[in-house]
Formats: sequence, C-alpha cells, structure tokens
Amino acid sequence: MRRGPHNPMAVSRHTISFTGPFVLAAEVVEPVRHYTAAEFAAEFERGRREGARQADTGVDRRFVEFRSEVSAVQNGFFSRLGEAEKMIADQIRLVLPDLAVEVAKRVLAGFTPPPEVVAQLCQQALVALFPEVQNLELVVGERDHEIIASLVPEWKVTYPGISVTVDPAFASGECQVRSRFGVIDARHGAKVEALRRELSRK
Repeated sequence: MRRGPHNPMAVSRHTISFTGPFVLAAEVVEPVRHYTAAEFAAEFERGRREGARQADTGVDRRFVEFRSEVSAVQNGFFSRLGEAEKMIADQIRLVLPDLAVEVAKRVLAGFTPPPEVVAQLCQQALVALFPEVQNLELVVGERDHEIIASLVPEWKVTYPGISVTVDPAFASGECQVRSRFGVIDARHGAKVEALRRELSRK
C-alpha cells in the first residue's frame, strides 16, 4: 500500500486499557480559623500562665536541690565541728585533773577559814568514822585548837571520850580523826590527792 506524505499535524490515537478500579485521591484542606481579639487575648493569657507555672516548677525544683546541697554542707560542717569539739573536749579532759588539782592547791594554801568553817570541817571528819563515836582523837593546828576547844563540851554528848590534840604542822582548816579502826585524814594534801583520784576515774 502506498502511503502519502507524513503530516506533522496529524492526531495519533492510542487506546489505554485499565485493569482495576479507579481510586480518587483528594487532599482535604481545613479552613483557616480566624481568632477574635478576645480569643487571642485568652490564648495569650493561658500561654503566659502555663509558662509561669513551668517556670515556677523549675524554680521550685532548683530550690529543693539547693536546699539539699546546703543541708549536705551543713551536715558535713557540723559533723567535722563535732569531731573537733570532741577532740578539744578530750584534750581538756586530759589536762583537767591536773588543772583542778593545781587550783585546789592554790586555794587551800591561801585560805584561812573562819571559825564556823573550821568547826564544820572537823565535824565532817568526825562523821566520816560513824558508827564509831567513842574515844576519838581530833588533831588540829594551833590556831584551830582555840576554836575547837570551846566546842568539845558540846561534842562530848555525841562523841563520848573525844580528845583534842595539837600538831603545829597542821595548817588552819586541816585535821585528822584517829580511832581504833583507822584514821580520817582531812589535811589539804589528802584532799587534793582524793580530788586527783576522783577526776582521774571520770
């Protein structure tokens, strides 16, 4: 068959076959919402409050953390302070007996008791031998002898057979009570030594 010349404007027809159903694809576009001034102000206020709440929550959390850190520092500080105080207390406890004894020595050495105190010191020594009350010998210094001699008649009611002896070596306020069971030594040196032993046990 003879073909005529090619016409560039000729329309070419093709047949397309579809083997399945058509699927319609569509994009749903939501309408744009327009806020009123009141709604915009309300949304702004809500956002501001939410931001403030979150900020407050963050501040509270940081405050709690800060308080925990400060508490830890305090605990550590007071723990170390307690250790330092204990060390100082131990050091004081070590020197306290000697210090107290030295103070007692100085006080007793420079102390001249009044007559009523002399009488009281001697009575304390006599009571220390209770229930032994008969034939006791009370030894005192020269100054105290005059004070005690005036009390002997009264004391004989409680301590039958009591006698008073003078020892020039005894200072004022010193005394001894002698009995068949032993001696109560109330001289300054004995008192200081008793104080030393008592403090050393603590």
